[in-house]
Amino acid sequence: MPAIMQKIGKIFCVTLLLLGAFSMGKAQMRIDSVLSIYNSNYQTERLYFQLDKPVYTPGDTIWFKGYVMSGITPTNISKSLYVDFSDVNGKVMAHLVYPIVLGGGGGFFAVPDSISGSAVHMRGYTVWMKNFDSSFFFNKDIRIVKRSSRNNPKTVPVIKPVINFFPEGGNLVAGINSNVAFKANDQYGIPLDVTGAIYNSKNQKITDLTTSHDGMGRFFLLPEVGEKYTAKCKVGESNITQDLPEVKSSGVVLQLKGMGNNESFQVNRSDNAPQEQKQLHILATIQQSPVYLANINLLEKNMVSGNIDISNFPAGVMQVTIFDQNWKPLSERICFISNMNDAVVEPEFGFAKVGLSKRANNEIVLKLPQKNIANLSLS
Repeated sequence: MPAIMQKIGKIFCVTLLLLGAFSMGKAQMRIDSVLSIYNSNYQTERLYFQLDKPVYTPGDTIWFKGYVMSGITPTNISKSLYVDFSDVNGKVMAHLVYPIVLGGGGGFFAVPDSISGSAVHMRGYTVWMKNFDSSFFFNKDIRIVKRSSRNNPKTVPVIKPVINFFPEGGNLVAGINSNVAFKANDQYGIPLDVTGAIYNSKNQKITDLTTSHDGMGRFFLLPEVGEKYTAKCKVGESNITQDLPEVKSSGVVLQLKGMGNNESFQVNRSDNAPQEQKQLHILATIQQSPVYLANINLLEKNMVSGNIDISNFPAGVMQVTIFDQNWKPLSERICFISNMNDAVVEPEFGFAKVGLSKRANNEIVLKLPQKNIANLSLS
């Protein structure tokens, strides 16, 4: 999938440049070592905001709390958090700055009574984040609902369904059975339920397509060389047709499957794969830190499988990438590591002061184990 491959290129651009700089003849620094250097000196920050509610009206106040992470810990890089609010036309209505304390910072924004659009856009970032891809910025459209008069009839918008297909590993490769995920939603990002089927260029039905939850689903497809596949689906009363990604004549496909304390991987290559795609490297990273690296030999076979022991990995997203012999990225897959044992806390909850009168103050006491240091919001 082109978008995924572009993302891989961005993430490893600096890494590969450094790798080339350290290369001399056959001597080459291992890419995991370069990543470790990059991670130690150029760790990216990630930002998440918690809002007090999902929908607001003109005149409401949007209360928010931001959490800034560097790797798997609260950041100690940035000291200021920047938050911009803009209208649907892109006009900035507020540019706010807050101190970051223990990896967090928060404030509020008053929605203007005169706002004309149906949403405000919230963007959060730090100065350090500007050194990296802007896709790391926090961006969110916050819905604004206006109080309508009973005399004004409600207009029902026309739903415009969109379906996106995501072949596992990034590409459909001829001759390799692929797990293809899909997501259906309307023009507002709301999930849609769809039913339909996949057809080839001869209009022959190949397999069925049905959402399983939240507009998402999957199906298996064995692509053929030179074939073009199309999804014909029904969404409510509407019929839509959507082409699947182009089938590659040769290549490598990566598949992952969770198996308890292991993440099982399977790497397949096509029969006509070029020589540089027969000796591969598999690299897994979490927050830019290498956690697994191995070589794969496909000189005499088309498939190899293995396991990555994830029992001691921190919770979060793990990115697994397949490189060819020359460290060119070929296929990528991400998965979530749900090792949440250390994140489960059972606090003691009580009240130090209870006020029963109007607008009275209440003091809440939350007792946590001594080993837990928390920066949190309560609602």
